[in-house]
Amino acid sequence: ANKIIRQGINYKIETHTKNIKKVTDAFKNVDFREFKNNKHIDRKFIFIVGMPRSGTSLVEQILSAHSKTFGAGETTLLENKLKKEFYSEKFNLNNSILIDQISKNYLENISYFNSEKIVIDKSLLNFIWIGFIKILFPNSYVINIKRDPFENCISCFKNHFEGGLPFTYDQKELAIFYNTYLQTMKFWKDKLGSFIYEINYEKLISDPKNEIKKLLSYCNLNFEDSCLNFHKNKGPVKTLSMIQVRKPIYKSSLNLSKKFDYKSELSELYKELENIL
Repeated sequence: ANKIIRQGINYKIETHTKNIKKVTDAFKNVDFREFKNNKHIDRKFIFIVGMPRSGTSLVEQILSAHSKTFGAGETTLLENKLKKEFYSEKFNLNNSILIDQISKNYLENISYFNSEKIVIDKSLLNFIWIGFIKILFPNSYVINIKRDPFENCISCFKNHFEGGLPFTYDQKELAIFYNTYLQTMKFWKDKLGSFIYEINYEKLISDPKNEIKKLLSYCNLNFEDSCLNFHKNKGPVKTLSMIQVRKPIYKSSLNLSKKFDYKSELSELYKELENIL
């Protein structure tokens, strides 16, 4: 089924990964302390990033259950604007007027969701744009969800994503994209350190109360029981995880590769990921 879908998509993983590298290359020598004159420096958002099927919807539901937050879902508002500007020939990171326009555009669009609470933006591919997030909204919170690489990619490969993520339909391309994601996150972590909070999906599932407390502490939010009872949250969920996040945390999603013979069935994927497993 994945082969049939992939054959109908005009997509080159090499182009995708090269475009991601262009972003990190642009930030290699950037000193973020030089961007202190941002007019919107006080605005705070919570950006949840990571691979698809890594637990991002779960984390969003936990955080959006808090009385001071609002979950906007996968808006792609920032991603779409940055792609349009960054890949144009006229883009200049030192153009303060353009940077202000980008942040103003995002603020205007995101305000339609909720202007009073801290808005949670769960656009996964924002991991590419973390450097821009630091410049545009330096007091925001960036949360990266990490899951066992093989388990994560298995879940991507066995699901159909309506309207996007073409790299998930081919084992080798999926592994290439995952490795690019890891390299990109390492780059941002080396540059920005504690600006990015990493939460491990397996730890969250195994010890939810403690992990949720640490997560809320990073976001400067007091613990609320509603975050532990996130499954009662009535906020909309438009991802493949819509059924799972309506249930309390369960452990049946852990170690699927050990329950089934995925190493032989998905041998190409496993081989490509072997160096990081």
